[in-house]
This record gives sequence, structure tokens and C-alpha cells, in this order.
Amino acid sequence: MDENEWVKMSYCENFSGLKNNKASGIYGIPNEFFKTGGLEAWEAIHNLVAEIWRQEELLSEWRTAIICPIHKNCDKLDCQNYRGISLLFSTYKVLSGYLGTLINKDNVVSAEIEHRINQGNDASFALLRLLKSRSLSRSTKIMRFKTVVPPVVLYRCETCTLSMTDEERLAVFERRVLRRIFGPVKDGTNSWCIRHNQLVYSLYAEPNIIGHLKASRLRWAGHLQRLDNARVTKRLYDSKPMVSRRVGRPRITWEQDIDDDARQARSKWRSTTMDREVWRQIVAEARAHFGL
Repeated sequence: MDENEWVKMSYCENFSGLKNNKASGIYGIPNEFFKTGGLEAWEAIHNLVAEIWRQEELLSEWRTAIICPIHKNCDKLDCQNYRGISLLFSTYKVLSGYLGTLINKDNVVSAEIEHRINQGNDASFALLRLLKSRSLSRSTKIMRFKTVVPPVVLYRCETCTLSMTDEERLAVFERRVLRRIFGPVKDGTNSWCIRHNQLVYSLYAEPNIIGHLKASRLRWAGHLQRLDNARVTKRLYDSKPMVSRRVGRPRITWEQDIDDDARQARSKWRSTTMDREVWRQIVAEARAHFGL
């Protein structure tokens, strides 16, 4: 793939996520212009974004936002009854979403997990009529759920290091959608109640979202281990930043998570990853093991 095709694909993906009929920023250029500008416009924006990355300095115009007060309710003369929205330049939105993930200075992915769960909610609400339909079988609903919702939530999560809280939030989200599929159940008093967690997973009979995440992480670890040592990704993985760590308990690293997952899967992953077929089998077994 040449550079022009790569630019077209990457920026087409970024601009396609912009919504139509939205108010423009200080320059008055709508999102529709960037979405339909074609390869020439995308290449120009690519060069601009690359220059910003090289100089590590944001354009002063992109720091300017138009603040519009929107009335919420009650007395219009009271300023507290208004909320403000900031209209930013659309190219800045592309720059902020260029990496495809939310990164902060503390290297904590909780905000990214919340963002992914919100996207998963959007995807599940789009399927709500189908998930609650009595005309579709339960297996069809589960197939639609597995095809649409988990890939949205777990997109590019192979490199994430999650805390127990983050894993629980993902599991709660998954159970909430599954309860919409299975519906309520009558208890001993002939009253409707929600299904308990164990009953939900017994009806689902598939690896849960945490199992898929850990299996994807192992799959990416195998790919990373097989990379040539000259590749930038492998060099970054093998590098050890010489910085002093913060006070307190050291944080769990991605590599430590892989070690723990491989230990639970009873595999010595560093020596096994070179055999692709064996490693694929281990990842498949790990998906079922972690998803129980």
C-alpha cells in the first residue's frame, strides 16, 4: 500500500466519524466539507497534523472556541439555568482522535473504558428493538449481540492494563445487555424479577467479555513476540525507560498482566509463541477458561 492510499484510508476513517449538521467552529467550515473533501484535502490535513506532531505545538487558532450558552429550564434571566457548549474547529477533533484512544498523563485507561462502554451503549440501543423482539429466537439475538457490541467495546483493547474495577465495569455492562435479551423471570412468589449473574451466564453459555479481552491480549502478545527485533514496535516493547518511579506500590504493567494470564492458562508464553498453530490453540483455550 502506497502513502496516498494509506492517507486516504486513515483520514477517511477519522472524518467519517464526524457528525453531519453540526455547528462549525471559529472558521465556519462544517464537518461535511472534511468528509467529502477528497484525497487532496486529506493529504493537506495529514501534512498539517504531522507538522504539529513534529513541532509539539498546537496552532493558536485551534485553542480558540466559540462558547454558546444554551438555556436548560426555569428562569431565562438566571445565568445558572444555562449550560455552555464550546464549538471547536473540526480538524482539532481529528487530531485529538487520531490515536483512536484516550491517553492521559497518568497512563490510566479508566476514562478510555468509560468511553468504550458509552460506545457499546450506543451500539446496544441501536439493536434494542431486535434484542427485545419476541419474533426473534434467543440464539439469533445472541448472535447479533456478539457480532456488534463486544467488538465496539473491545476495539484496540489488546494493549490495555485494566484494574479490577475496570474489569467489573465491563462485566456489568455486558450483563446489562444480556438481561435485555433474556428478559425477567418469575420467582417463587410469582413476581417478576431480574435474573442473577450466574443464571445470566448459564443462559449465555459463551465466554464473557473479560475472557475475550484477555484472549485478545494474549494473541497480541504472541504477535509482538514474533516480530523482528528491528521493528519499531518490538524495539519500544524491549526498551526500558530510565526514569525514577513514583512513590508507592509499582503499578501493574501490561507484561505482568500477560504473565498472569499465561500462568492461569498454564502456558510458558515466551517460548510457545513462535509456533503459530500451538499459540492459536492456547489462545482459544484461554478464551474459554477466562470466560467462565
